[in-house]
Amino acid sequence: MNRRRFLFGVGVATVLQYAAGTRAAERMRHIGFLDRGSPSAFGDYADISEWYAALKELGWIEGENLVIERRYANTDDQLPALAQDLVRRKVELIVAGGGTPTILAAMSATRTIPIVMWSVGDPVAQGIVASLAHPGGNVTGFAVLPVEIHAKRISLLREILPATSRVGELVDATNPATRVVHSRIEQTYRSLRIEPVFVEVARPDELEPAVAEMARRRAEVVNLPDVNWIYANRNWESIVRAASKYRLPVVVDTPNEILEGGALFAYTLSYEELQRRNAAFVDRILRGAKPSDLPIEQPTKFDLEINLQAAKALGITIPQSVLLRAEKVIR
Repeated sequence: MNRRRFLFGVGVATVLQYAAGTRAAERMRHIGFLDRGSPSAFGDYADISEWYAALKELGWIEGENLVIERRYANTDDQLPALAQDLVRRKVELIVAGGGTPTILAAMSATRTIPIVMWSVGDPVAQGIVASLAHPGGNVTGFAVLPVEIHAKRISLLREILPATSRVGELVDATNPATRVVHSRIEQTYRSLRIEPVFVEVARPDELEPAVAEMARRRAEVVNLPDVNWIYANRNWESIVRAASKYRLPVVVDTPNEILEGGALFAYTLSYEELQRRNAAFVDRILRGAKPSDLPIEQPTKFDLEINLQAAKALGITIPQSVLLRAEKVIR
């Protein structure tokens, strides 16, 4: 009898151990993270800590029930191979950062694995999704309508520097989304009675000459949109250096390090909100939702950050009405 009980106990323990192992295996999920730049520039825990925190709150903890395969492209032509590598590793979804080129690379690699856009400009106009409400296909996520944010940023510039008549803007020649919205951005400038000075750039060594070209064409401000490769590896430093030489204020679409590095102000969507809402997409898809059924979301919160040190160096007085609206002020 004792022997039978012992064997029965061993058998039960073995079954329970096997079941526990099976459940653990089922809980471990496998996703990909594809971005432009380098881990130190975009993908480290400091930069997207809110994303990790939001995933944890939703029950997804890397190393416990979540594996994240990270791939970073130093140049856009590396993106397709990196996306294909994630597909070969059988990830359950791909989070695509880095804007349009990254999303297109992921789409070219798979039409079945869900793709969550970190953030992209006007995905309908670019043909990435069918509509914001019904994206269709395997892509969903977060979209930014750059013309609207652009208009708000230039309106703020008008409040701070009401006499401004010409603004230089860097145009990312490597991003197809840029040309989609270019004419509408130009209309925004002209509606505010500002003459835009557009200068295209495609490589880091073109940044400083581009600012010099703006100065030559009598631009009074440098407007720098959110261009991933410009912020990678601190490429923006050459912009600030050149702008300082010509005493041109720099206005940016993302604070990053450039605000403390000398930019006048940043007006952008809340990156905390973006990260948390992106994590919510990941959670819903891992729990069974289909990307085609998840409407594309847009930002609802925007942050204004001002560098008073840069303003003082340029002899600019920031109106109190603008300061009161700032999320952050560098004094």
